[in-house]
Amino acid sequence: MYIKTHILWHDDEIENIFSNYKTIQLYFFFFISESTIFVFSFFHFLSIIFSFFYSSYLFSFTFHYILSLPFQFFYSILLWENDC
Repeated sequence: MYIKTHILWHDDEIENIFSNYKTIQLYFFFFISESTIFVFSFFHFLSIIFSFFYSSYLFSFTFHYILSLPFQFFYSILLWENDC
């Protein structure tokens, strides 16, 4: 009887840990998505400035795209993990 109640308590504890982990993961996801939007905006702003200096839209687009690749990669991983 003691083992059975201990196993039930342990299952509840595991469920609690997983629900907390999911909540932390979602908070992290929203934080990353907000910061990703900020980073995209910042890089876009930098690319506009570079386009004024260099008068080359191709250069600014390449600069913007290359710098945003890591963020696109991590953002897609977060979307996949959270099944959004």
